[in-house]
Amino acid sequence: MSHSEYKGLFIIMYKKVYNLCYQHTSVIFVLWALWLSSHSLLLGPYSFTQLHDNAECYLPAKMSIESIQNLYPFSKWNHQWQAGSDISGTTFASDIDTLLFLLFPGWLAYGLFLFIQRFIAGYFFYRFLSDYVDVDRASAICSGLLYSFFSYNSINAQWDGFFLQSGLWLPGLPFILWAFERIRRKDTFFSIIGAIAIGFFIGISSIYVYSMFAFVAIILWLIFINPYELKKSSLLIFICIIAWLISESPFILSGLMNGPFSQRTNRGADHFLLGTNWHVIKLMLKENILQIVSILIATLISRKMNKKNIWLISFSIVFLLFFLFYNFFFNYIQIHFGLFKVIKFNNIYLLFPFFITVVFGISLALIKDMNITDVSGSKKIKVQSLIIFIILASLILQSIANKEIVLRYMMKGHIYTNLFEHPIIKQFSEKNSNDTFRVTTMSGPGTLLPPSSLWAYGIDTVDGTVPLHPMSYKKFWAEIIHPELKDVFMKRRGCELALYSSINNDKSSSDIFNNNMLSLLNVKYIFSTRPLRNISLKSIDFPLNTELERGWNKRFKIRTFEFLTGKYIPYFPIYVYENHNVLPRYFLVGKIKQFNDPEALLQNLKTSSIIDLRENAFVMENDINQTWKKTLNGKSHGSVSLKQQSQDQLILETNSDKSSILIVSQTYTPFWTVYVDDIKQKIFAVDYTLQGVFLTKGKHTVSFVYSPTYY
Repeated sequence: MSHSEYKGLFIIMYKKVYNLCYQHTSVIFVLWALWLSSHSLLLGPYSFTQLHDNAECYLPAKMSIESIQNLYPFSKWNHQWQAGSDISGTTFASDIDTLLFLLFPGWLAYGLFLFIQRFIAGYFFYRFLSDYVDVDRASAICSGLLYSFFSYNSINAQWDGFFLQSGLWLPGLPFILWAFERIRRKDTFFSIIGAIAIGFFIGISSIYVYSMFAFVAIILWLIFINPYELKKSSLLIFICIIAWLISESPFILSGLMNGPFSQRTNRGADHFLLGTNWHVIKLMLKENILQIVSILIATLISRKMNKKNIWLISFSIVFLLFFLFYNFFFNYIQIHFGLFKVIKFNNIYLLFPFFITVVFGISLALIKDMNITDVSGSKKIKVQSLIIFIILASLILQSIANKEIVLRYMMKGHIYTNLFEHPIIKQFSEKNSNDTFRVTTMSGPGTLLPPSSLWAYGIDTVDGTVPLHPMSYKKFWAEIIHPELKDVFMKRRGCELALYSSINNDKSSSDIFNNNMLSLLNVKYIFSTRPLRNISLKSIDFPLNTELERGWNKRFKIRTFEFLTGKYIPYFPIYVYENHNVLPRYFLVGKIKQFNDPEALLQNLKTSSIIDLRENAFVMENDINQTWKKTLNGKSHGSVSLKQQSQDQLILETNSDKSSILIVSQTYTPFWTVYVDDIKQKIFAVDYTLQGVFLTKGKHTVSFVYSPTYY
């Protein structure tokens, strides 16, 4: 073909694509969403997987829930997470994306969900503005593309756009308002049905601590910004909230009942200092600079301010001010929050990007008929078109820059196969699949082995990131890690538990963590990305590690094409150590050590030898009655065998020569019930944070049942 023929073919193709996009606007947003999510979807299992708040917690949690629900449908307890954790009390369980992980491989479910987020955010933002805010088509499309991009480092480091933690409530906010505008213009019956459907959608879009803020946007929009039949709108909002409460009721009740004794009750204002909040606000304003400048230009040129914009800007400023000064009044009012004090109400600032982008779209529409002349003065240029061109060019350039950042992260090992199909961990998991034990992970800045990642392999851990766990377990963990890290851990690391280390490699593991307390938690193996030294640890040899070390060291020398096609995967080396002092998951003790102060109990536990921990139960005096005390006075000889186990039930058979306490190395919460020979008995906290039950001598069948009152 000649040059002119190629040119003609290109023009024909261009016109066809243009006409397709013009006639079917959804195609634009499908292509844009596909471009934004391509590095996490189109490369298959070799796709990019963001570590922060994705691969380090949410993604392995989803994969863990998927395996649990396949084996034990409707279970409420997960023994894999942090020595046992309530599933429904976390931010992992209620999202609609869990369905994708039940149907597809983890990498595909993850990539598809990111694509869905970006498409819904962009397309329905366009529909919302064009259908109900009187914004012209070009301005609405530009605004939709802008919101779909959602590159915000200021919002929990979402520089690559929406991630799993966002669920569908934040990207789905335009859809929610668009749907509400539609239903409130229908007949009463269909309006009520629609309000119920929207309420359930909000309920399954994300966990309640986030999705609740969607109602703030709904109320502000329908009542103040775009009022229409206020009486009917108020009724529909009320119905929607009731539907949301019903759909979220197990999770709300779980959070509210677990919350008062969780680690979140101790997260005071010092967790987010004023300086930190101000830094977040400055960063957010910087990230919205193009929208803000465009709004100012449009306002100056048009010489008028849309009434909706006045409301939107006012609410946006209030959101930021509330976020900035939240810590000051939080200290004074949190004691009055009751069950709700575990909720971070300052998350209302998450609505700022949506509101400011709506203002941007409305402002662009105000100047659609205004022109400026070029330098020669012979040609008129539309101001709106010029601004849209600048915005779209900036979006494309920034998205390309993000791809370059993604590639650098991928070269560092941030890919799905490296994190969740690592050959060393797979070998370990297959070899030890029939044993009962837990593991922990040595973690540090920039580690590629976050503790939670092991959940995806079906491995029980004592650490990881769980948004809601007992405060007693966090304090117990604070005594395990190195003293120099304890203060920072208690104040800053609200949800994550790991063997944090800022210690140099020449230190032994005994200088980094308390091995005896780990042994008490049934920790048999320790994973690390660097070698450790300890007389109680035995290195587990994996011959493959030598090859992985060589490949890992040359990862930056390979060709990009080989890397992206999966011909070369830079797996990082993993060192696994066996703990010879590990205590069983379930064991009997015949002696007790009593305390009146829980902190004194914890400190004694910390300094006890492994023999003391094996032979004694550390208990609070008011948990042990006088009859038990008389019989718990010597070493117990007995056995414990596992008869049956599911997520919500544990059945053990015991046999002992004297009265004893059965210790179960599992997190204590008040929602467990225990039956000894089918008779309900008292379950109490032992060793500060584990489960214990008193048994008389002889043979017994002991059943532990997780039966929270919120079900």
